[in-house]
Amino acid sequence: MVTVISGGSHSGRDKVFIDKIKSAVKNGEQVMVIIPDQFSFEYDKKLYEHLGAADFNVIQTAGFNRIAEFTEKLYGGRAKENADDNVRTILMYKAVRRLKQTKDIRFYKKSLEKGSFLAELNELVSQFRESGITPQDLALAAEKQSGSLAMKLFDISRLYDFYMDELEKAGMQDTLSAMARSVDQVKENGYFRGMTVFVDAFNDFSFDELKMLDACIAQCKSITFSLCIDNESIRRYANHPFADTLKTLQQITDISADHNYKVNTVECRNSSFKVPELEYVSKEIYNTCKKPYVGKCENVSVISATDIYEESEFVSGKIWELVREKGYKFSDIALLARNLKDCASVFEGTFDRYEIPYFSDCSDSVSSSSLVRYMNSLFKCLLSRKYSTDNILKYIKSPLFPMLNIEISNLEDYCIRWSVDGDMWLSDFTVAGDLSEKQLEKINCSRRKIIEPFEAFKSKLVKDVTAGELCRGLYDLLGSIELSQQTFSVVKKAGTSDNETQLEMARGLKQLWNSVLSAIKSVYDCMNDEVISLRQFYELFKLMLSQMSVSRPPQKLDCVRICDPSHSRLEGVKAVFLVEVNDGIFPAPLSSAGLITENEKMILEGSNIHISHSARKSFQTEKLVCYNAFTLADEKLYVLYSESDLVGEAHHPSALVSELNGMFGKINIKAQDMGLDFYCTSFRTAYYKYMEHSRDKNATTSAIRSVLGLSQEYAEKLMRTKNLHENGDYKLEEKTAEKLFMSEQPAKVSPTQLDTYYKCPFNYFCKYGLGLKTVRKADIDGLNRGLIIHQLLEKIMRKGDDGTGFDNAFLTLSDDEIKEYIHKNVTEYIKESLGGMFGKSPSFVFLQERMESNILHIIRFMQNELLHSKFRPALLEYKIDKSEGEDRLIIDVNGRDKIILTGIIDRVDVFEDENGEKYVRIIDYKTGSIDLKYSMLYNGLNLQMFVYLTALLETKNPVNIDGGLKQAGIVYYTLGNKPKTYEQTADADVEEAESRSRLNAFKPIGKVVDIKAVTEAFSSEENYAYAPFKYSKTNGISGTIPDGFFTKLREFAIGKVAQFGEQLCQGNIQARPVAEACKHCDFHDICGRINQEDVTDVKDSVYEEKLMEELTDRKEKK
Repeated sequence: MVTVISGGSHSGRDKVFIDKIKSAVKNGEQVMVIIPDQFSFEYDKKLYEHLGAADFNVIQTAGFNRIAEFTEKLYGGRAKENADDNVRTILMYKAVRRLKQTKDIRFYKKSLEKGSFLAELNELVSQFRESGITPQDLALAAEKQSGSLAMKLFDISRLYDFYMDELEKAGMQDTLSAMARSVDQVKENGYFRGMTVFVDAFNDFSFDELKMLDACIAQCKSITFSLCIDNESIRRYANHPFADTLKTLQQITDISADHNYKVNTVECRNSSFKVPELEYVSKEIYNTCKKPYVGKCENVSVISATDIYEESEFVSGKIWELVREKGYKFSDIALLARNLKDCASVFEGTFDRYEIPYFSDCSDSVSSSSLVRYMNSLFKCLLSRKYSTDNILKYIKSPLFPMLNIEISNLEDYCIRWSVDGDMWLSDFTVAGDLSEKQLEKINCSRRKIIEPFEAFKSKLVKDVTAGELCRGLYDLLGSIELSQQTFSVVKKAGTSDNETQLEMARGLKQLWNSVLSAIKSVYDCMNDEVISLRQFYELFKLMLSQMSVSRPPQKLDCVRICDPSHSRLEGVKAVFLVEVNDGIFPAPLSSAGLITENEKMILEGSNIHISHSARKSFQTEKLVCYNAFTLADEKLYVLYSESDLVGEAHHPSALVSELNGMFGKINIKAQDMGLDFYCTSFRTAYYKYMEHSRDKNATTSAIRSVLGLSQEYAEKLMRTKNLHENGDYKLEEKTAEKLFMSEQPAKVSPTQLDTYYKCPFNYFCKYGLGLKTVRKADIDGLNRGLIIHQLLEKIMRKGDDGTGFDNAFLTLSDDEIKEYIHKNVTEYIKESLGGMFGKSPSFVFLQERMESNILHIIRFMQNELLHSKFRPALLEYKIDKSEGEDRLIIDVNGRDKIILTGIIDRVDVFEDENGEKYVRIIDYKTGSIDLKYSMLYNGLNLQMFVYLTALLETKNPVNIDGGLKQAGIVYYTLGNKPKTYEQTADADVEEAESRSRLNAFKPIGKVVDIKAVTEAFSSEENYAYAPFKYSKTNGISGTIPDGFFTKLREFAIGKVAQFGEQLCQGNIQARPVAEACKHCDFHDICGRINQEDVTDVKDSVYEEKLMEELTDRKEKK
């Protein structure tokens, strides 16, 4: 007897079905319940609850694959080993290689080498077999077709045939082969004879499953099917979601008729919905001519959220509301998503924060796991023609590589500094730089630990290496890098943790490690004697890795279930949250990808080739999935959609959201409109929400803060973060600050430190307080170029190697002499400071030549400037950081702490007028830009030269022995630009043109006093071309400043130094950068204030006005 129990959601169909099972058990019948394998856990749990332990233990539950295993064990026969996913992939790979060897490939010539083609081919062949389509069927269809479809079918039919042949030669069977064999055994041995069979939770059946059911119907005592079919909806409208199950019903009817059975149908209509809104949804969700719901909608809600994170916050808050106010258990609640793999981690993280127990029915993708990433980085190192430092660093930074973090860090620093790459890894590093011999040896030990196992493995990759040899070599390599020990060390460490996430990671890593070894063993077993390259092996191995997943067993009884409605069967759920109900997500989009297009599938139907997996079939299946999801809840349905994705692209709600709004009127609410208190379900979440909105000054945030004060833990956290979140300032205790910055008295401070502090105090703290620094590449970068220029100008101008004065011979040096001097000194610098040519790229020589050419222009510019100037260098690279002596400039900070100015003045020039008055100007060589706007000075920037000049004027030193030195000005030579060069022609004065070009490139800027003798000393016969002020024949000199005002600028600069010291002593290290300071900061990831809008615009003219006001006030006070 064949019975079909039909009914829609909550129609009483499940109760009638279970009651029939109970009755059969009580009557002593031999009961078998057939359900899909993926639903076995939930279904067994349901049967156990309804039948009780005694009755449950006398029935048999199984999916079709399990029945195939039963019959194999029961009847034996020619037993074959089951081929797992890895073996099937390898056998398909062998089929592809066989097709390539035939050299008769008609369509897929360019695709055969791609791993994606292999994956798609495996999927397509599975579809053929589930549809009962043989290679011969495809070959015959190819003969009837033409064009690209004929060529496709020819290639695919042969690949399919080769795969089946490889499966047979390997003496193995896959699940589909086992099913076909099981059908034969069932028919031969009467496996179902006398059984009472129940079939539930299927929407459709594959070709072999239908054959199994055919045998079952022929043999069993009775069979009962449960199908989701709402006959009332079918009669009322055509757009119902039951096309799949109606087709299945017809197949059952046809098979039954073949055995002279008439199908007895039982239609269930007793609604078990507890609220009328959900019953209305089940009846009308797909009805295009529905009438609006009559009555108030209280149990169906549509919620719009800004993004998926806001969705997860709303769901969490609502769950706690249901648990605390409605008395729900967590197991009464389910969350359903069609893009579960993409969004599960978001909801899991939020549930963890909200302390909501959950079970996520989602197999973890292994692509981002530490082990898979480690294996991928290992192969990338092995496959590169030359070793890549980037690949090696990714490889050793894995927690699975047996090297200490400090060793990895030291090696990375060395590689960055010396540009280690390629063949440099093959031998010990020889340049120590500032490292000791012992430190360099430790780095070389790390190098050998990485490279020697690689080289040992590569030495085994002889020509025509077989898969077996390659696998053995790989096993040896994994042993030499201690991967097994490292993996189980991580597993053991995580396994002893009380943290559930750590325990889950340990279990997953162990499972994945076994899968990786299994994949390598599968290649060894199936392709032992076949020749294969390392790259081909990796492509195959990578494909097997992509098919792996780590399952999650349920960990809790009372928990919220996170599921994909297409893969889960739940019941007894009071409240359901449908998330990401967006267009193109829920319902899931139809996939158009595949080796055979949907149009081609329709053409093949004319040749009686019916592929079960089609877009039309997927569309109908998805409608039923959505129907089951929207009608699962007994009491509450929450439908959520996001308005944008995580990069801000607009998202649109699904058409199903519009259907709900059409049914119940506008029932949309916004998640952001929920009060903050809705999300404050515990101290933890309240703290999280308070920190998110701490800048909001309103009653709600104040109330949350007051409640958090009741918890000692969170009260302390609020105290620690108060300063940060109220005004964004970091601050040290004064005792700590003085100990950190002023422990040595007087404290030595350079103008560079002063500039750093005023650009951003927090940057100063990181650099000079914590001593953080970045590794600089040993290359001709801006810093090294500046150092080279400074050293070379000092040497070439100095009188003798040990002299201190200026050598007038500098003014008459020829180009050839200068070039020789430049090349000699640059080469020496590169050898001593940059490690010579160690780690240098071919472009390095070009950069050196270009720099040397530019230095020639710089020196020629200096010659011309001095030839037309009355100033002469008196001191070169003068250090003012002596610990003792009269030339120290000591600045009082607060009556207790003092600062001594340190640093190096690039050049000190002196000029003596006709009255014997000596004037001093100081020169600074800049390879970057400089800005001397008064607004910059007011904010403490670029004060360096004013401070240096004050040190010379107010202390006893080589140029101010008698204390009568007077100020002339400060001058910056901007030497970073490259002058234009000219070629010699008959009518061109190249020297004159290049001189003008140098002047344009290196034009000095600065501040000069408006004393006539001083301004004339700046080469008046050249119309002041080399002066840092302007001159015109009409207006004369402009841009100089009064001597008294210049003095006040110096006094202001010294005051800024004292202010700097006072701020440091008070512990002020706030992250308040000036404009553009963040762009060149190495520490913005620490302070988190990059590109903040409240930075100081130091070029704002308002600061110039403030400076003038302050200097005027000083004058009046005096």
